[in-house]
Amino acid sequence: MRFKGAFWYKKFFDVKPMTNKLIAEKAAGFKQMFSGQLRCRHYPAYSANSEDVNVLLDDYKTSEGIDFDVVLIDYLEILDKEKGADDNRSDANMKFMKFKNLAQTRHALVVTVEQAKQLAYDRRNIRFSDTSEDKRKNAHIDVKLSLNQTEDEEDWGIMRVNVLAHRHRRKPTKREVMVLQQLDLAQPLLDSAWI
Repeated sequence: MRFKGAFWYKKFFDVKPMTNKLIAEKAAGFKQMFSGQLRCRHYPAYSANSEDVNVLLDDYKTSEGIDFDVVLIDYLEILDKEKGADDNRSDANMKFMKFKNLAQTRHALVVTVEQAKQLAYDRRNIRFSDTSEDKRKNAHIDVKLSLNQTEDEEDWGIMRVNVLAHRHRRKPTKREVMVLQQLDLAQPLLDSAWI
């Protein structure tokens, strides 16, 4: 048994790699917890686009009667090129447009992530203007959050989350949510507080 120092102290044992059996058990428990409504579909990078995702969602609706409330895409910019996109910049914009359409037509929350441009890497907090590739993407989002972390905070298991944009609020708050986590033990949220 070892102790890992941080802002809190917790005993932990050496973490062992997950076996296929353990993964299957955890997935079955997760599926039971969500009444069988969770579906995961993996596409290799650059092999599917918004049309493929729409077809998949239509198939689930037809075959299983499921209309999803939440669609997670990790992440849009490594999907296949959208039809009609001339270059990388217009493709990035078109992807955000297509998934905005998906969210509106299916009445679903669509969640994705993006990397900030390299200039933001040395800042304490990411800014709204740190959008990578094409700033037109910002026109298609309803809420934009940033995950911020200094090197020390990473060592301590701290992540700071703030709202960069919110379509239905005049001005995003300057406050952040501090999240304590222990990712080595698959614990993304131990505690959180507004700071």
